Amino acid sequence: MIILISILLLSQVISTSVSHALAIQGRHETVSTRTFVSMVDKFFDCLNVKNPQQGRHTRKPDLEPYRSVEDARFNWLEKEFLGFLDQWERQSQATPNMTKEDRNKLCLSKQTLEGLRISVSSFVELAKLLLQEDGVTFVLSDKFNQDPLEQHFAKQRRRCGANEHPTVLEYGRNEINIHVAGQMIAAVRGNCRGRANDAQIDLNDDTPLPKRKRKR
Repeated sequence: MIILISILLLSQVISTSVSHALAIQGRHETVSTRTFVSMVDKFFDCLNVKNPQQGRHTRKPDLEPYRSVEDARFNWLEKEFLGFLDQWERQSQATPNMTKEDRNKLCLSKQTLEGLRISVSSFVELAKLLLQEDGVTFVLSDKFNQDPLEQHFAKQRRRCGANEHPTVLEYGRNEINIHVAGQMIAAVRGNCRGRANDAQIDLNDDTPLPKRKRKR
């Protein structure tokens, strides 16, 4: 059973090109799927602006940096995207002749819906607040993430090995070891992605260090 999925592979499936391919087929039963794919693709773009040139290089306006509190993407996220989720949830719960458990399966889980609403609302509010600060000319939405936290606990899990229930003392000891080792410990797994400037260290490299020549 596959537990973890690649975000890169997911972004290839939930993409505008897939939505367009479904539209070309012209099948009525895929209308809702096309709407879902296009909405989520735009949502991914709005919250994954990595650098000021990304939108120009990819020719996707949604990947442009946020430069104004009047940016149309703020309104789209709060009104259209969250409105789409609200409507989806209402329609699934209003479906007749189904049990409550089956109706819940017609939509995203309540935890996922709540997480999306919190992410959108908090990002929009914080981004607008930053754009009103002196000296702030643009905001990159990709910087709003918890990757450092995910990477840290990935290191914790790696040190625990097969022990899935460490005690407080074991956790504290691991924290000390991680602090001492610093960047030598890599987060090899976890729900996060590496950064371009991360140091790549081969922990299995046994190449001898260069020796200083002795003076004769």
